[in-house]
Amino acid sequence: MHPTWYYYDRGEALLILGRYREAAASFSCLPRKSAWQWARLATCYALGGDAGKALACVREGRALEPGLTIAKIVEETRMERSEDRERIRGGLELAGWDGTPLARS
Repeated sequence: MHPTWYYYDRGEALLILGRYREAAASFSCLPRKSAWQWARLATCYALGGDAGKALACVREGRALEPGLTIAKIVEETRMERSEDRERIRGGLELAGWDGTPLARS
């Protein structure tokens, strides 16, 4: 058994590595998710190609914190590389965090 923070930190590392299914599995282990954690999970599912699960996570996160925007999430994300923050932005946009999900090309 791992402490709760382990699943979040592991999920972050896997997300940055582009291992979205594994990252989603790690974030899913968090027992009580904040809106921010639902956002990470939505990002993983969206980037991993599961639009249905991504949208379900968006609904959960937005219900907890309706005013939380993609811009705020990215602004508060403490990652050294800008491309990692942009990956999160792209995943949230794809999931439809601020409104309509983007169509996958």
